[in-house]
Amino acid sequence: MSEIELTAVTRAVDAINQRLKAAIFPVRVVLRGKKLVLRATLPPKPDSGKAKPYQQDIYTGTSASKDGLKEIENEAKALGVLLVRKEFDWTRYTPAPSPEQTHTRYLIERFKAEYFRTNKITEATWANSWKSTLDKLPQDEPPTATTVLTAALLTNNNTRSRQLAVQRLRKFADFAGVEVDLTPYRGNYNRKNVKPRKLPEESLIIQEREKLIDPSWQWVFGMMATYGLRPHECWFCEFLEGFELRVKDCKSAERITYPLPPDWVDLWDLRNMQVPYVKITLKKEGEDEFRLYGQAVARRFRRPEIAFKPYDLRHAYAIRGSVINRLPVSTMAAFMGHSPTVHLQTYNRWLTHATNAQVYKKLVLGID
Repeated sequence: MSEIELTAVTRAVDAINQRLKAAIFPVRVVLRGKKLVLRATLPPKPDSGKAKPYQQDIYTGTSASKDGLKEIENEAKALGVLLVRKEFDWTRYTPAPSPEQTHTRYLIERFKAEYFRTNKITEATWANSWKSTLDKLPQDEPPTATTVLTAALLTNNNTRSRQLAVQRLRKFADFAGVEVDLTPYRGNYNRKNVKPRKLPEESLIIQEREKLIDPSWQWVFGMMATYGLRPHECWFCEFLEGFELRVKDCKSAERITYPLPPDWVDLWDLRNMQVPYVKITLKKEGEDEFRLYGQAVARRFRRPEIAFKPYDLRHAYAIRGSVINRLPVSTMAAFMGHSPTVHLQTYNRWLTHATNAQVYKKLVLGID
């Protein structure tokens, strides 16, 4: 556009705006490069997150030509009428999505972006939780009440898996604009109703460690028992000064933790880090690397028939800290990399009569 043409268009736009102002239409026309744009104070777009109207531009794709000037003035008047009558709706000015943009796969990507923007979450956690649930939906068709409900019913009833699936699918359905009531299918799972399993005492932990012949796997066992690590965290930690151990950013944020009991650090020479080699092969996109480490540990525990599961070492650490050593819940939660609420709900429910009796003897009767 030459300088002469630009001047002519600018004058024409000014004339349009004068006519709109005289007609009391709350709309203006703006020249953007070679395009003409509508400007007005408009209600927030549905996905903007804003509550009050504010100045926005509507891009109509109209060229700054003789015909375009006539077209944009008519568009401005039409918009002005809608605003004066309080009948404005973004639907008219939002291009219809392509068929692919209505597919579940596309909507999941949008939902993921929004969830990451508003929540503190890692890719590993997404892959191991949300992705595993949302992948149950047919990916190459729009989500419907039927497909969402079917995905929920693929989990066993009255289980934690069903409870979580319903929660996640409900949030996704709300985001995608799918009306479905999953409440009747949530089930009756309750953490308090789960029978707590017996946790290993210190003497049994020391005994069972000897079943692992390989020194590197003995080291993993010792780290989980002494520091309450999650299985995969044995590959993502380092010793600092004294007994301090830094656990790098894995499932939760990076943290510093301490041994319970401290004697085991020297007893098992844990500072001499002997991390076993584990071949990790990610077979599909989004697969959880940490879960694969956990599976490797579980396999090692099964071979010599360890009397308890790997995670029982972490649970026993929690009980030793919170009950036997009377450390504050907030402190133990920080050591273990979760919230105080999770600590209370998840770990203290495993208290056995024997543990309670031991605490009573130590704190009330003064008997160790």
